[in-house]
Amino acid sequence: MNISHEERIKLLKAHNDLRDVLQTIHDCQDMFISDVGKLERIQSELSNIFKFVRGENYYSDWVFADSTIDPDGEQPDVC
Repeated sequence: MNISHEERIKLLKAHNDLRDVLQTIHDCQDMFISDVGKLERIQSELSNIFKFVRGENYYSDWVFADSTIDPDGEQPDVC
């Protein structure tokens, strides 16, 4: 898998935003409503860059869009 420079920049921003949200939660034992938007953006960026898609239904875990990753077509168990 090759990650472009633009995707690396998005991942770095996502990492730093996630770090900020977690630091706020840790410091205040609370979070800002704007942090929810950051978390949603981070999830979206990760799913776009790594090509994750929703599973069988809304409540399923996300899976790889490309099922050819595993020759048997099975998705890995993620704990």
